[in-house]
Amino acid sequence: MVLRDSVALVGAVADGFDDCRVGIPPSLARLMRHPVDFGVAERARAELTGLLERYVHRKPGVVVLTGVPTAITVPALMCVTGLLGRPRPHNRDGDLIAEIGRPECGHRLATDAADGPRPTPDYVALLCVRPSKSGCVLVHLDDIVAESAPGLIGALRRPFHFDRNGDQRLGELSTVRKPILFTQNGRPAIAYRRDLIEAGHRRHRIPPLTDAQVSALDGLDSVLSRPSIRVGGRLRAGELAIFDNLALLRGWTEFRGDSRQLLLRTWIHADPEPANRYAPR
Repeated sequence: MVLRDSVALVGAVADGFDDCRVGIPPSLARLMRHPVDFGVAERARAELTGLLERYVHRKPGVVVLTGVPTAITVPALMCVTGLLGRPRPHNRDGDLIAEIGRPECGHRLATDAADGPRPTPDYVALLCVRPSKSGCVLVHLDDIVAESAPGLIGALRRPFHFDRNGDQRLGELSTVRKPILFTQNGRPAIAYRRDLIEAGHRRHRIPPLTDAQVSALDGLDSVLSRPSIRVGGRLRAGELAIFDNLALLRGWTEFRGDSRQLLLRTWIHADPEPANRYAPR
């Protein structure tokens, strides 16, 4: 993979999603079309849980389900979301599904919902409606830790101010203070988006970034720039990817003027006993 700068991406030489592509389990495919069949729902949840354990809760941190019926994209996405847990709204208006064309943070590696308070969404589901020539690039937390010096890990466990990006409610603070590396539900986790951290520390009455904090961010970006720990892949039409949002940073290869891409996204909090939420209300 060729890098344009320390964290910007130009292209991936191979499709790293091939090793984690699987066909939709029959029970899940049926549930997408018949969301009130609760007997099928239990089988679908069990099959989906098995895929999470095999692919998502360990490296590579993602599973790509193939063959999603394109005629029922929203019900299919919400079916999977309901099986995984509780959808988290994308904004203060309560939107549960986001349409993604060009990425919000350009080509930089980041975690989803980095501007929000904890708990962080456990999963991100992306359903590809229209593919593009651009690709997705992933870096796993295990590799970040393995490539980082102990001093850097310690610095990233101290709190930073993340800008809320204007999505805070009336009376809420314009930043959220939290570390980049933390533990959630007993699992090591990461939340990172450098532009929001820099914006947060420029806010009125928020201390500017110290030299030590800037050095820590530079150190993390240096680790993220290493081609050896990056995996690249492209989603095809009718594929639904489930990412471990606690362990993966995602970026995008350069768009080169291609604006056809359309992804549907949900953010999901894992729920030990999800309710029957298999279709949009």
